[in-house]
Amino acid sequence: MRSKRIIAIAVAVLAVMALPAIALGRPIFVGGSTSVEPLAKKLAAAYHHAFPHRPIIKVSGGQSDIGISGVASGRFDIGDSSRDPEKTDPAHLVFIKIARDAVCLVTNPSNPLENLTKQTVERIYTGVYTNWAEVPGASASLKNSHTPISVFDRDSASGTQDAFRHIFLPGAGGEAVQQVTPRASALASNGQERAAVQGTPGGIGFVSLAFTNGVHTVPYEGIPCTLHNARSGQYRGTRNFWMVTHHVPKGQVLKFLRWVISGNATTKRIINSDWIAVH
Repeated sequence: MRSKRIIAIAVAVLAVMALPAIALGRPIFVGGSTSVEPLAKKLAAAYHHAFPHRPIIKVSGGQSDIGISGVASGRFDIGDSSRDPEKTDPAHLVFIKIARDAVCLVTNPSNPLENLTKQTVERIYTGVYTNWAEVPGASASLKNSHTPISVFDRDSASGTQDAFRHIFLPGAGGEAVQQVTPRASALASNGQERAAVQGTPGGIGFVSLAFTNGVHTVPYEGIPCTLHNARSGQYRGTRNFWMVTHHVPKGQVLKFLRWVISGNATTKRIINSDWIAVH
């Protein structure tokens, strides 16, 4: 009897192992942009609450290019991106817009600038200005001590850097965007950028609106970087959030994405808490 029981258990285990992974509730793996990550995690948690018997959504950070390359290679089921599609992206990828976001200029709290103009931002980020004594409205202590400007950038895999350059450093006459000064420190995430500015009295950087706690958010062209101003269109420093799939989504991935862009009350509430709903 014992040997028959063991055989029966073994057969049952083999039968379960033979089932497709998704039938066992294999997680849906999502990864990429650190700007999209907080939103993706909130959506994933709400989706699991609404559909507890469907596969869970496992969200990790990285950068936009990591999300895009990860979904292209099969590492992720969904890639998060905070930059728009480019001609160099694999042709089979599908970009699905899920929200819009504001990119904010930030300084150390000891340097509460009341405004930055387009010209001043360009001069800081292209290296024309190197000292806070040159910047209108800078803190008197920084001006008097001739504190150097510590420019914080994001690295080339970042969707936030791509958005920043296109929004704040556009080239003349439709030409390529201006180049950031080589003096800038390139960081890998919104969290690192915020921490660097927060810990550097002469620091300036840019982060997604959801990462502005602990730093001073500087108005741009007289308009504060707030959710209200971004939603109304007054603040022009906005960009798209995308979820990216390998070919047209299907199965459990399609179910999740349909829910995300369905415009239901839950997703609207989550997205509008720190971002801008587009569905």
